[in-house]
Amino acid sequence: MILLLGGGGFIGRNVQRVLRRKRLDYYVIERDTIFFVGFQTGRREPNKRLIEGCFIDNISALVPEVIVDFVSSTPVAYNACHPHQIKAQVCGIRDRLLNAISKKSLRAYVYISSGGVIYDPALTRPLREDDDLFPNSNYARSKIILEKYIKKIADEFALEYVVLRPSNPYGYFQKIGIGQGVVAEWINKIRLGEKVQIFGGLDNTRDYIFVSDLAEIIVNFVLARSLPCETFNVGTNSGTTLEALLEKISDMLGIRAKLCFAGSSLLPITYNVLCNEKLLSYNPSIEFTSLDLGLRKYDRAARRTMNFGQK
Repeated sequence: MILLLGGGGFIGRNVQRVLRRKRLDYYVIERDTIFFVGFQTGRREPNKRLIEGCFIDNISALVPEVIVDFVSSTPVAYNACHPHQIKAQVCGIRDRLLNAISKKSLRAYVYISSGGVIYDPALTRPLREDDDLFPNSNYARSKIILEKYIKKIADEFALEYVVLRPSNPYGYFQKIGIGQGVVAEWINKIRLGEKVQIFGGLDNTRDYIFVSDLAEIIVNFVLARSLPCETFNVGTNSGTTLEALLEKISDMLGIRAKLCFAGSSLLPITYNVLCNEKLLSYNPSIEFTSLDLGLRKYDRAARRTMNFGQK
């Protein structure tokens, strides 16, 4: 059995698509809801509302073999809480979960960290897993704290684990209007004729990975007979400047973008491209969707399902 912790979000929903396509059973815990999707058993359970304060009572019967952890207790843009509070915030739910479920069933833990915010921003070449870390926000700090926490509980419970650091995922189920996800926000604003906000310069460079590729990689680790107990960057090893991204989106839509430049309260990350040599050495068969094709796929799907271009 596979348990997706926080599996109702952007990346989690794409992982669910892969699991359904492979007809695999899984549980999802998302905020105050738990539900089960069964293919092997032919069983379906409707969404069950979790009663606040009774979280443990609702999950004590779960017997997962693998946990995939997408949960982030600290929003990307949130930088107000004191650093000493972060550990209690981000580790509490996992402590309760691991204390409640059957340890005998649990074999492996897959943690989805971040490769976009934790590395030293002074580095201007593809970033490796062993490069210096420089978290400049509580969101970034929480990711590093959780990486260490996962390794600690893996030792404590004799679990196999893997920590995955995605670059900048975009694609299906990415929400608009929440200030996160430059691809989704920019496509929608350009369609509406609104100004696109630029933080920093147009030469800022990022590594964009189509979320379907990321979901396939996650599921490949979930289904592996054993996990290597290591950390992997998950990116394309290819950088795109904000200027080039704007040009690609504008050409695709046939609309010129209106720009608005803004500052940032955080130390700017001008370059963030992930080296994927370690990942490809582990699984040489991985292929990545080109940015141009990924943008077209996402735009087609989003126009059908997310009211793109509407206020």
